[in-house]
Amino acid sequence: MTADPLAAGWSRKTLPLRISVGDRYVTVLRLALLVRDTHFTALGDDLEAAVPPALPAGVDGLMIPSQPYSGDAFRIRRHGRHLLYAPRRYLRHWVDTTGSHDAYVAAFSGKTRSTLRRKVRKFAGDGAEACDFRVYRTAAELAEFHRLARPLSASTYQERLMDAGLPDSPDFLRDMAARAERNAARGYLLFRDGQPAAYTYCPVDDGIALYAYTGYDPALAALSPGTVLQWLLLEDQFADPAVRVFDFTQGEGPHKELFSTASRECIDLYVLRPTLRAWRGIALQTAVEQAVQRVGDGLDALGLKARVRRLMRGTA
Repeated sequence: MTADPLAAGWSRKTLPLRISVGDRYVTVLRLALLVRDTHFTALGDDLEAAVPPALPAGVDGLMIPSQPYSGDAFRIRRHGRHLLYAPRRYLRHWVDTTGSHDAYVAAFSGKTRSTLRRKVRKFAGDGAEACDFRVYRTAAELAEFHRLARPLSASTYQERLMDAGLPDSPDFLRDMAARAERNAARGYLLFRDGQPAAYTYCPVDDGIALYAYTGYDPALAALSPGTVLQWLLLEDQFADPAVRVFDFTQGEGPHKELFSTASRECIDLYVLRPTLRAWRGIALQTAVEQAVQRVGDGLDALGLKARVRRLMRGTA
């Protein structure tokens, strides 16, 4: 492994250290980092091999997203002249789509299959033979997908609270168009009464489709549009020769656990210079997250956590 800033597999980026307050994020420090681009399934579970002996000039350090790691838990520790900082430890889930869709569905319990199919029928509505579900692949199709999905994204809690909506920057649109030319992007839309109800955008690299951007109309939450879209897009990906893995990316959740076929323990690993600035950012992020955790535990004990989270999403 090399930390050469010009080496393939690394990108120079400015990334924030954020405080998570429920679904809201507040930036406490921005770091100039080299970020490893290699997909996590190609990485080994060995921090010694992952961390280079020296950091290049001109950056605060390195960031290795989804570094596989099943060793002893830590948040921060010294490693030679560096700080190793791992603010998140989680299971990264994915779906192997190389088998048959029938076999995938058969692996669910009978109750789960029945529940998912009932959600699909309910969303489709009385008298409808199927949901209005559309897949976008070509440059023209993906431009149309973006035109339809972008206003929907603006209404979602992912964008309002987490700054994780479907981008509309020129760079993103150029990348989407370039990906379309090499069959390396998919857009998925679910419609209700002719209007977009849920969307997912997946860049596809080396057969791996990333769960990059997703959201649904909050007014239709009772109809489970996100779950219905997930069910339908996976059926499409099992039949898509360009996709062999659907990667749920960082983070956990019951939705990802339900639909995945495998998972792996990972950390987001920062390799930083031990500067006062870095120590301050890490200390602030750690202290606030611990305080938020204590408040969350208290609300959970009172049975109020879910209600408060819904209120925060609804009033964003």
